[in-house]
Amino acid sequence: MALRLKYIRCYLFGMKNLSFAKHTGFDPSSIHNWENGKYRPLKKSIQKLPKICGPNLLKYAVAIVLNHRVH
Repeated sequence: MALRLKYIRCYLFGMKNLSFAKHTGFDPSSIHNWENGKYRPLKKSIQKLPKICGPNLLKYAVAIVLNHRVH
C-alpha cells in the first residue's frame, strides 16, 4: 500500500505531499506515515480515495497492483 500510494501521488497526480493532502483533505503527516509504512490507512480512508481523486484512480490502482502500464 505504501509504495502504491506514493506512486499515485507522485506519478499519476504529480503532487507533492502537501498538495496531495490539500487535494484529498487528509493530514500531510498521515500521508507521510502511510507512504513510509509507519501506519496503514483506515478502511474508510482508503474508500474515500476514488471519490476524491476521480473514477480513474481504480483503473490506475489495479494497473499498479498488476504491474501493468496504463494507457
